Amino acid sequence: MLVGLSNLFFGVIEIPRCSSVTELSDRYLTHSTTTAVQAAFEAHDPDVLVCSTCEIVPTLHEMATVAGVDDFSLIRWPDVDYQQLATRSTYSSYGRVGHSPARYTVPGRAIIDESNTFFYGETNLDGVLDLVSRSKKPVQELAWASIGNVLTATQICEAHDCGVLVPWNSWRHEFYKPMGTLHDADRGGFIFVPEVGLHENVHELDFSSLYPNIICRRNVSPDVIRCNCHSDREDVPGLGYSVFDDRGYLVDVLQPIIDARDGIKPAICREKDRDDPDEGRLVELEGRSGALKWILVA
Repeated sequence: MLVGLSNLFFGVIEIPRCSSVTELSDRYLTHSTTTAVQAAFEAHDPDVLVCSTCEIVPTLHEMATVAGVDDFSLIRWPDVDYQQLATRSTYSSYGRVGHSPARYTVPGRAIIDESNTFFYGETNLDGVLDLVSRSKKPVQELAWASIGNVLTATQICEAHDCGVLVPWNSWRHEFYKPMGTLHDADRGGFIFVPEVGLHENVHELDFSSLYPNIICRRNVSPDVIRCNCHSDREDVPGLGYSVFDDRGYLVDVLQPIIDARDGIKPAICREKDRDDPDEGRLVELEGRSGALKWILVA
């Protein structure tokens, strides 16, 4: 069961505006409020807590202490306390400085921090759970993970299913490439520059999951590119690379995701075309489709 702490119980709480625990207690979390929260947890026993910020977890426990609610706890198991997994910090990425909020865990429940999540913000819980089933990452970890992190976890699952060991740290680098090969191979997408002026009868083509489909159709996978057994072949024009005939593992990772999304999109259209569409079903399908789309653009 899903419970939103920020919406169900408190409305919007802007914790940083309060200068102290006592001030917050006076303004929001009185004895009756913490008691009501505890009663709601006992009544619903939620599996997932959606918080506007994870800071609400230690704040609630501190408020309960100040209010004298001795038996207050968000944890499912007795004699276990919440834990801080990481402190707040700053980081630099591509020349930009960002803020990473503190992360907490509540044993027995998963936390989704709305201030520190990509997939839940871009999709919904159904999208998150779909990716959990594919990557085998816990709900809480997947909620704050990046797209590349989830795709890597999915690749590791596929390698494990194939009986292939995965090193703890990546140590194998790309093969050496001369400058000419880099120029020919790493150009990225080609951009057509249109003639300046007024044009009529202009058409647009949108390819669904273009690069993943190229990978699957052309068997582009690191385990089959430049194989020694076909060194005399030039399967990649202009580069002289050979591609082994067996299906690469990256295809086995991406093809099920492509097929799943291709199956979900018609289901969304069919549901919308019904006289009485099931809104809950639509939310589920659109959440899953959105999550798979983000993985395919990684």
